[in-house]
Amino acid sequence: QIRQARLSQTRRRRGVLWVVFAADVPASFRRPFTHRSQHVYPEDLKYTDKHEWLRSGNGSVVRVGITSYAADALGDVVYVSLPQVGEEVAKDDACVEVESTKSVSDVFSPASGVITSVNDLLNTTPEAINTDPFGDGWMFELELSDPSELDDTLDADGYAELAGQ
Repeated sequence: QIRQARLSQTRRRRGVLWVVFAADVPASFRRPFTHRSQHVYPEDLKYTDKHEWLRSGNGSVVRVGITSYAADALGDVVYVSLPQVGEEVAKDDACVEVESTKSVSDVFSPASGVITSVNDLLNTTPEAINTDPFGDGWMFELELSDPSELDDTLDADGYAELAGQ
């Protein structure tokens, strides 16, 4: 059943407002509410306190992206400025610029090294950072100069605690 409620006298000419009460919707049509801030962080990744994730690759190469927590905080990503392949970066250097509907933010290198690859998909589909931050939304691959610089990274539980999850 759908109950009908009329608009106020001044707005009556615009029509009828239909109100659906939760009790009137069959349980099979109701979806459980999931708060947007509840994130799942993959266990196979390492995380930084600046909201980047790292996935180990071949040898001393790591793939870098931002977490779903950071992507949600940014809002809808509309443009990404990626580093150049072959560029040398130091730990905590700003090497990616992410422009969203809310702001422009930097992504920092989690360690020193050389950029070996960038995700060209982000040039045409920057929203992949929002829709798949741990998959297609990766940003660059870095060959580490000093792997010990990653000793202070967090596991999934540590990062979830940092993010207040």
